[in-house]
Formats: sequence, structure tokens, C-alpha cells
Amino acid sequence: MPTIISTTNSGGKRIPLTKTLTWTENAWSKSDYSNAYLFNSDRYPARSIDELSVLLQVLETMPYHAIIRGRLVDGRDDVAVRRTLHSFINPEGNFEPSPNGLRWLMLDIDKLPVSSYGFTGMEERLAHLISTLPPEFQQATFHFQWSSSAGLDGWGTLSCHLWFFLTEPWLCGDLHDRLQSGDWKHYDIDPAPFTPNQIHYTASPIFVGAQDPLGCDRSGLVRGQVDAVTISPWVRPVEPRPVFTPAEREERFPGCGFEDLLADIGPSYHRPILRAVAHYVAVTAEPDVDWLTERLVDTIWAAHHGKNRKQDYVDPRYLDRVISGALAKFRRIV
Repeated sequence: MPTIISTTNSGGKRIPLTKTLTWTENAWSKSDYSNAYLFNSDRYPARSIDELSVLLQVLETMPYHAIIRGRLVDGRDDVAVRRTLHSFINPEGNFEPSPNGLRWLMLDIDKLPVSSYGFTGMEERLAHLISTLPPEFQQATFHFQWSSSAGLDGWGTLSCHLWFFLTEPWLCGDLHDRLQSGDWKHYDIDPAPFTPNQIHYTASPIFVGAQDPLGCDRSGLVRGQVDAVTISPWVRPVEPRPVFTPAEREERFPGCGFEDLLADIGPSYHRPILRAVAHYVAVTAEPDVDWLTERLVDTIWAAHHGKNRKQDYVDPRYLDRVISGALAKFRRIV
């Protein structure tokens, strides 16, 4: 049962949970998500992929609403609450994981580079996205929602939310850890949505000055061979945590871990590249963009082959977007 949250009026203004794209002077300008502070909370039933798809279609028309995986803690007011996570260290938090798990999930793929494939239609773009998922998802019915910026770069990258229904409930923590550090870590799927209070944006973007360039192709239901996914079993490995002295850690992990993150590139590329770039930008006082780009290119070409093509990841446009995004996130100036 998805938890629907919606922003409340604050000072006579209600903050939308979607982006606004404005067409001016033959180019699009995009506004970022605003920081909403207080939310209303409610829950709606979704007992199949068809019911989930109908709910998502309705939410596309509601710019002040979104979904999270968590549920409101018993006894909390469901009006004007902060979207804080309830935990042992934060007992005052308002949202907690569903204790018995959930039978739905959303897989978030962001800016996957595909320029070398030359895709010309939605079906082949979606088919490629599905081919990059764990095998159990590849024959299943799914609901897709392209991101607000999908297609605005000439379809050089793919960003999409893919929604599935499951035969059995799964816990948020297990799915997050499986993607973050388990047997799914090499897939280009963001684990962040499996944090119980993480917003799943569902509203269609607001377009000003022009119509939505995707029109009716922005979302839809694609029927597969099965309507619910049976996720393969996974047991979180228990490994003793090594203890190093400062000298041993410096010897084993030179450069504060950057080289270790580079070594993780291949056969998966996108997420390891993002992690390596973010780490370098975060810990380096004066980032050398040219050196970083050259180091990434050399590493990608030398890495193990994966499902996607290396030339998409050494493309200067892709690397520039990744590095520029990291610099902007950590408030550095290119």
C-alpha cells in the first residue's frame, strides 16, 4: 500500500513536487525541486500492477503529491508533518519502514548514456532499459515514467522510473543494501528510493511556453509475460569489519579511497563512475578536471566489458555532465 504525501500550504503558498521547464529563445530552462517542509500523509491500496499503474496515472496530474515507501508512525498526526525518518537514533522521526515489507517497487535509472546506440523510438529505449535490470525483471509488466528532462539532450541519455509489482513483499533495507553493496550493486539503479522517507516524484513536469515534447509517450504500462516479479533470494553477507591503524589504512587505501573506487569501474560503469567522481570532488581541495577526465577515460577503456558500450562512458559530453554535476553538488566552481 503506497504512502501518498502532499505538500501543505505555507505562508499562503503550496510548493509543487515537480519541475517546471520553460521554453525561451529556442532552449529549455529548468527549475529545480523546491524544498518542501511540511506534508500531509495518506495511504492508498494497490493490489496489482494494474491498480498501481492507475494510481500513478492519477498522481501524474497532481503536482503537489508524491509517493514514499515508508509509513507514518502510529500516533503521529497525518497533517502538516515533517518528512523525517523514525529510527533508534531519531525516535521523534515521523516515517518508518513497513515492517512486513511492500509488494511494489520503483527502480530509478538516471542519465544512462546511450548515444552510440542510435535509438529512434520509445519501444527500443524502454527495451534497452529493461535489459539492464536484474534478470527477474526482464519479462515482467511494468509502468514507466520518463524524467522531466528526458529527450531534451537528444536522447543521449535515458532517465526513467520503472515501477513493478512483486509476488512477495520485500523490506526497504534489504533492497537498499542489495543495490548498494550486494549482488545487485553492478546494476545502474539508484538505491536511494529504498530509504523509507525518500520521495518518489510522480507528477508530470510543468511546461511553460511549449507543450510537453513527449506528450502521451511520457508514461504508460507495458505488458510482460508475468504481472508480478518473483525476486531471487538474497541473504545479506555478514563480514567481520577490518580494523586498521591510520598508517595501515593509508597504505592499503591511498588517496582516501579514490583508487579503490576507480578499480570498481567495470563491468558496471555508470554508478561506479558517479561514486568515483563525487569522492574526488568532495575530498580534493582544488579538483583538476582535465586530470580527472583523463584518468576516467584510461580506467574505462581498461575495465572489464559490461552490458553497455564503453564509448558512451568516455564520451566527453557524458563525462562533462557527471563532473559538472558533482562540482555543482559540492558547491565548487568549474
